[in-house]
Amino acid sequence: MALCCGKLDTKKPETDLVIIGSNTNLLVYDCANNADVFDREINDGLASLAVCDTGALPEVDEPTVVIGGNSSISAVDFGGDERYWTVSGGVVNSLQFLDYDVDGTDEMLVGSDDSSIRVLKGERAIFEVAEKAPVRSLAKIDKRSFAFRLGNGAFGVYSERKR
Repeated sequence: MALCCGKLDTKKPETDLVIIGSNTNLLVYDCANNADVFDREINDGLASLAVCDTGALPEVDEPTVVIGGNSSISAVDFGGDERYWTVSGGVVNSLQFLDYDVDGTDEMLVGSDDSSIRVLKGERAIFEVAEKAPVRSLAKIDKRSFAFRLGNGAFGVYSERKR
């Protein structure tokens, strides 16, 4: 199960939404109005969630919910329509966004159970490192630094490609 919050409706930017993911479904819920925004089946499975509101995905200029699944990453917009899909190694356990190359646009940080951490610019990896165990979580520290936690209990920090 995955959970996050965010603002997806560009017409109502003040509206916070709760985004809930199970193994097979994505529910976006508006707490203020006590209503489902949409409920969508996720065919590739769902292991992690993040909200992308920065234009980090190619040809997507609106906020999206990014879904880490079984060897894939996808994104859906406020209407529940798929806007992005790409292949990834292993089950994607963690997603974050940070401006890794300091160009003013965020890149996607991906941690998966194939023991890899990747920074994606669009669909291309601009940084990739193999760890010693499956990556369980990632946390942004600043533009080029992030923390990680592995399945074997190890944790650490990367700053500008240095561990």
